[in-house]
Amino acid sequence: MQSNLAIHIARPAAAARVKLNPRGQGHFTRAAATDTFEVTVYNNGELGADTYNLTIASSWSADIQMGGAALVDTNGDAIPDTGPMAQGERKKFTIHVQTPSFAGVASTNRASLTARSEL
Repeated sequence: MQSNLAIHIARPAAAARVKLNPRGQGHFTRAAATDTFEVTVYNNGELGADTYNLTIASSWSADIQMGGAALVDTNGDAIPDTGPMAQGERKKFTIHVQTPSFAGVASTNRASLTARSEL
């Protein structure tokens, strides 16, 4: 049986890329507790060094730290970032989420971390 069809597979064009690992985390907590999550940011792009703005969205108080210090803005755009990362480089960050003291048994929160390339 012949169909005269072919499959063409092409590599995507070189681009700025980032990978966050792990993709998801979570657990139970209690009122007034501070929970800690570690996230690794990986520059898996193909355009060389890059800086990634990191933002966290959470209805509960949350912050991002690296090496025990609050994340800072290194590129002057008023958004905390990873600082320059070489192609293939990985950096580990810590996310702290503070559960409110008034949280009850059915209280929930979803914190979302976004990494955006500066390229």
